[in-house]
Amino acid sequence: MKKKLIILLSAKRCGSTAIFNMFQKSKSIKIFNINQKIENWEIQFWNLGFQAINGNPMPFIKRMKKSLPFLQLPKKIHPKKLPGKTYKKIKQKLII
Repeated sequence: MKKKLIILLSAKRCGSTAIFNMFQKSKSIKIFNINQKIENWEIQFWNLGFQAINGNPMPFIKRMKKSLPFLQLPKKIHPKKLPGKTYKKIKQKLII
C-alpha cells in the first residue's frame, strides 16, 4: 500500500479532536508526534510556519523539536524557507 500524508486543517470547535482520535486508533495511521499515544496534539504546522515566514521562527522550531525530535532542522535557514524545507524533510523521513 502506498503511504499518504493527511493534513487536517480545521477551525475551532469542528470535531477535529474526534477525527484525531479516530486516526490514532488506526494501526495503519501515524500521528505527527514521536509519542503515538499522546492524548491530543495540535501541531499547528501551518500557523507556526506562517509566523516563521513573517520573521518569528522560534515557535515553529520548538514545536518541531518537541513533536519530532529525530527530525534534524537546518542550523541556519532563512525563516521564509523553514516551513517548506521542514515539510520536505518530514515527507522524506515519515512518508516515503
